[in-house]
Amino acid sequence: MMKGLLTFALVTAFCLASIAVVLAAEPKPNIVFITADDLGNADLGYRGGEIKAPNIDKLATEGVCLEVFYGEPVCTPSRAG
Repeated sequence: MMKGLLTFALVTAFCLASIAVVLAAEPKPNIVFITADDLGNADLGYRGGEIKAPNIDKLATEGVCLEVFYGEPVCTPSRAG
């Protein structure tokens, strides 16, 4: 009986400590991926284009942009995504 109580107490303490560590950790950042089919390299305003998209421009200037990557010569992967 005593061994069972000790095991229960240790498991409970471990669970509470784990919960405390998770709650004390900094929140994870929000990540938004925006993919557009047939959008040119400099079409949007934040890239110097004429298309005004204030919300996308704000996301681009205040966030992190993926600027260097490899793409396929056809749009099939982006459409499948």
